[in-house]
Amino acid sequence: MADIVIVEPGHVLGYTKGLLVVRKNGSTIYSISVNEVDSVVIATKGVSLSGTLLWRLAAHGIPVYIVSSKGEALALLIPVDANKTSSTQIAQAEWRIDPEKRLKAAKWFITAKLRSRIWLLRRLAASRRDQSLRDESYQLELYVHRASQASDPRELMDAEARAGRIYWNALKNLIPIELGFPGREPRRSDPVNRSLDYMYSLLRVRCHLALQLAGFNPYMGFMHVDKSGRPSLTLDYMESYRWIVEKVLLNLIASGLRPELYLDKLSKDTRKALYRALRDAFNSPVPGSRVPLGKAILRDAWSLSKAIREDSIFQPTLPRQV
Repeated sequence: MADIVIVEPGHVLGYTKGLLVVRKNGSTIYSISVNEVDSVVIATKGVSLSGTLLWRLAAHGIPVYIVSSKGEALALLIPVDANKTSSTQIAQAEWRIDPEKRLKAAKWFITAKLRSRIWLLRRLAASRRDQSLRDESYQLELYVHRASQASDPRELMDAEARAGRIYWNALKNLIPIELGFPGREPRRSDPVNRSLDYMYSLLRVRCHLALQLAGFNPYMGFMHVDKSGRPSLTLDYMESYRWIVEKVLLNLIASGLRPELYLDKLSKDTRKALYRALRDAFNSPVPGSRVPLGKAILRDAWSLSKAIREDSIFQPTLPRQV
C-alpha cells in the first residue's frame, strides 16, 4: 500500500483503467493501481485532480488530504457516513461529562506518550552509547507512575509537564547548535520547531481520520480544552504517536539533513524530505510489532471506541521497551 504525496505544483492526477496516474508537462511520471493506494496528500497549490479520479477514490474509501505549506490540514475528502452507528458518540459524550472517566481517558493518552518517549530515549542511548539518555529515561518512569496515580487533572498535567522538560532537554543536546533549537516551543521560528510543527500536523490528519472512521466526534475530547474549531479528541489521541515524529526528525538530522526556512516557512526541499520520511515511517512496523504504524493508528481508534463503549481499558500500540 502507498501514500501518494504531491508537494510540487504542475502535477495532474487522473484515472485510467484502474490506475491512479500522475502526469507533469504532459508526461506520465508515476502510476499505481487504485487498490494499492492508502491516501492522497496534496501539499501545494497548482495541482489538478480529475473528477473521475475523485469519484474512484471516494468509491474505494481512499481519503484525500489538502494540506498547507505549514502542514496544516485544510480539507479532507472521505466517504459520506464512514461509520453509521451512534453508539460510540453516545458513549463519548457520557465520558466527556463524567470527571472520573475523563481522567481515566486522559491517563491513557499521557502515560502512552511518556512510555513511548522512554522507549525512544533508551533506543537513542543504545545507538549513541550515551548513559545520560538512559538515566533520563529512568526519570521519566517516575512520572509515568505519578501520571497513572494522579487523582485529578492538575496532578496529571503536572506530571506530564515535568516529564516533558526532562525529555526535551535531553533531545536538545542531540540537535546541532547551529540549528538554534531552544527546546520544544510550538510555532517558534527556528527550523527544528517548525519541522516538528509540520510533522505533528501531518500526524494529526492521520489521527483525525482514524477517529472519524471509528465513529467518534473528533471535536469532543477528554483532556485538551474544548474550543470552537479545535479537534480536542484528535489532539488527545495523537499523544500516543508523537514519538514517531521525534524519532523521524532526529534520524534525518543525524543523517545530515538541516531543515531550512524560506520566507519564514520550511523550504520545499525540507518539506519533501519530512513528508517522505514520515510516510515511510507510517508504512513501517511499530518496533516490536508486525503492524505498520499507519494501520496501528486506525486499529487503535477502533479499540478506543470499544473501550469507551464497554468501560474497559485502552492500550495503544507502542514500541516495545528495551
